[in-house]
Amino acid sequence: MSSFSRPATPSFSRPATPSFSRPATPTFSRPATPSFPRPATPRTTTALASAVTAVLLAAGCGAPGTGNDGKGTGGDRGSAPPATRTPEPPVTATYDKDDRRVETAPGETFALRVTDRSSAGYTWVVAGPEPDGEVVEARGTRREQADPEQVGAFGSLLFDFRAAAPGTTRITLRNCYRCGTPQEQVDRSHPATDLTFDVTVRERGDR
Repeated sequence: MSSFSRPATPSFSRPATPSFSRPATPTFSRPATPSFPRPATPRTTTALASAVTAVLLAAGCGAPGTGNDGKGTGGDRGSAPPATRTPEPPVTATYDKDDRRVETAPGETFALRVTDRSSAGYTWVVAGPEPDGEVVEARGTRREQADPEQVGAFGSLLFDFRAAAPGTTRITLRNCYRCGTPQEQVDRSHPATDLTFDVTVRERGDR
């Protein structure tokens, strides 16, 4: 009986798996920020100002309005002193509708008192003809409140005048509805009232 040998199974070697190396990630270096030297602060202006100041002080220049000695002897360069207002003299006498003959002296101030009904629309003005400006000078008006214990009472309006020089003149005060305004109205329903004061200004020795 013949024997047969099993042929050997051929063996194949598995080809090796190729390996690939990963390329290295390129790196980029950040460029350095350029630095510039900070310019030095110029001192020329400060030095120049100091030099000018020193020259002026050496020359003896004073401040405006003063002389070289700084004591206010700079002639017309000096500023005028502040103006001072001369206080008004006190009122020496007050006159009203029952006493309309005014006698005063130069330099004295007097007042003419009338009833103030401006809350009802009636106002007072100096009517024409205007008083002689060489004899008296108007000094404005002022108000006096009514007595609070008198219910419904009106206050007073005072016209101040200053006697300027000896002489005579007349002052007429007119009371009417909105007198002296574009809405002035004088008619039967809104009558006007005039008060005339005779003013005599004499030297103090002649009174």
